[in-house]
Amino acid sequence: MTNKFSKMRDDRGTVLVLTCATVLIVAMLVAELSVKTAVDYRISEGGVDDLSNRQAVLSAIEVLQQMTVQQNSSAKPVKPSDTLSYELGGTQFTIRFSDEESKLNINRLVDAQGKVDQKMRDRVATLFAQFMTNPDSVVDRLIGYMGAGDQHANETGTKNAPFDTIDELLYINGITNEIYFGDPDLGKLGLKDCVTIESSGSININTAPYQVLRAIWLDVEDSVIRAIIRSRSDKPFESITDLLARNLVDHATFNTLREVPIYVAGSRNIAYVDTETGSMKKTYKVVFAGGSRSRVLYMAELRK
Repeated sequence: MTNKFSKMRDDRGTVLVLTCATVLIVAMLVAELSVKTAVDYRISEGGVDDLSNRQAVLSAIEVLQQMTVQQNSSAKPVKPSDTLSYELGGTQFTIRFSDEESKLNINRLVDAQGKVDQKMRDRVATLFAQFMTNPDSVVDRLIGYMGAGDQHANETGTKNAPFDTIDELLYINGITNEIYFGDPDLGKLGLKDCVTIESSGSININTAPYQVLRAIWLDVEDSVIRAIIRSRSDKPFESITDLLARNLVDHATFNTLREVPIYVAGSRNIAYVDTETGSMKKTYKVVFAGGSRSRVLYMAELRK
């Protein structure tokens, strides 16, 4: 009799253990399914947010094209300081401008055959001299980094190719963060505000900072350059011949100015589009050509 009850207790214990194990397994499966469902939902939600961000960029491109046509028709320059904000459904996006033809294209230092353009070197050295005390040696390192000139290596090695981004200037020994970034809070420009890799090589005299104009017009008196800047502040130039019409230069100086292609409206601009949908934030770089038939040259998502 005792053995019979003992066996029944053992059976009940076994059943209880099996039941608990089953409940535990079911609970684990439910938990796993819940987590997987939540992850799938977040992935799906993220995909929708990503599509919304991309749609916002396409809308921003439409805005840019319309603005470029209007600005070129009225000769009003795009101001790099301008920021436009919009909302599309549940997506907020802002557009920040950069007129690339207000800057000096450092990739034009070296031509396709790997030869240094001496005139361009002088211009870059003049630009750098406004930011540092040893511009010539730094320009030599920059040329060496690109795989040309007499110096083919520096502390960070040689790329043997054009710059893919102006941030690569920070690889060049002698270019510090202070030189590169300047001090925006104090209104002090840095190299990044004066150089580019995107422009056609022309210079927009309505938007180019003093440092760039000083660099491209080596033989022009400083007082003339500052007079041009004051005049464009009062009223942007509608044609380069306005320099003559406003008695800012004589014909000889005017011909000197034109040794570097100059325009009154940049034909190549960059817009940085910051998008935000839910918790997803992305930044896109849109490079577009101006003119009466504005067109996008390329668009790329910037990795942070």
